Amino acid sequence: MARTYSRVVETRHGRYDVARIPLPECPIPGFRASLIQAVHADRPPRRAIRLTLYERADPPRGEASRAA
Repeated sequence: MARTYSRVVETRHGRYDVARIPLPECPIPGFRASLIQAVHADRPPRRAIRLTLYERADPPRGEASRAA
């Protein structure tokens, strides 16, 4: 499983702690999913912003060359 990471992002609305959490399963075949969550870093967090990111999964090695 891929590892979770976080970083601080600066925007015109303030600083946010942003975390990316890879999900173990994705409901869409051929894709992998991650949960992205952001909360204010420079003031008390009142709410979190969350979204799910879907990325096309890399084909297994050798499969891409067979398709060409």
